[in-house]
Amino acid sequence: MRKRYDWESIFNDFASSGLAAKQFCLERNLNYHSFINKRKQIKKNSSSFLPVVISVPSDKISFSFDGHIIEVDSSINDDALCRVINALKSS
Repeated sequence: MRKRYDWESIFNDFASSGLAAKQFCLERNLNYHSFINKRKQIKKNSSSFLPVVISVPSDKISFSFDGHIIEVDSSINDDALCRVINALKSS
C-alpha cells in the first residue's frame, strides 16, 4: 500500500507529465481507478485555504496556487476568479 507522500509524488509527476490520467497510469503500471479515487480523497482532505500575496499599488493581483503563479487584473469579478481557481483545482 502506498503512503500519502508516495501518492503526492505520483500526482506531481502526473501534473508535469502532460499525459491523460489513463495513459499516465498505463505507463506507470498504476491502477487507474485507485489513482482517481486517491486523488479525490487527497484533494478532499487537503486544506481549501489558498495563500494569497497582494502587492500594492498595482492594477494586478498575484497569488500562488498548487505550484502555479496566477496574475489577474484587479478588476476581475469574483465569478471569473472562482472559475480560474476551480479549473486549477480540477487539473
